[in-house]
Amino acid sequence: MRRARSPVIRLASAAALAGLAATFAGCATSQAFRDGQARIADGDTEAGLARLRQASAQDPANQEYRRTYFTQLEAAQNQLLRDADFALGIGAFDGARAAFEKVLRIDRANRRALDGLARVDLAERRWKQLDDAAAQARRGDLDAAVAQTRRVLSEAPTDRRAVLQLRQLVRQQADAS
Repeated sequence: MRRARSPVIRLASAAALAGLAATFAGCATSQAFRDGQARIADGDTEAGLARLRQASAQDPANQEYRRTYFTQLEAAQNQLLRDADFALGIGAFDGARAAFEKVLRIDRANRRALDGLARVDLAERRWKQLDDAAAQARRGDLDAAVAQTRRVLSEAPTDRRAVLQLRQLVRQQADAS
């Protein structure tokens, strides 16, 4: 025969279970936070940010979790954007594209990364046009090479490679005449 529990004991048991569940949830949240920090420290930025975002979502009132997540997010994005811009500047288009895409995996709406991908496509197209102009110059067609380089400069007047290439081609034209 089963003894009936008093309402006070049932209430106390329920409160204890709720407290235990909250403790385990808090442990899981703090574990996600610690894990996120550790992954970032180990260089696994994307996974670390995902864990920090998880901890922040599980405990939205915890200002430390939110502050850490947004600080790490901003630092990661800024570093990746710097890396992408550097790669773009030296003509490493695949590296630039990969860095911009990584920013977008972290933050799908990052305007700088979206614009950066468009800049990679433009820069790569210009780079190929300048390569074609250099090939024309090697074949002895300096007039076509100068015209091609000037077309690139009409689109991008500050393109360093195009400016330098045009200077060199004009010198070669002057030497040839």
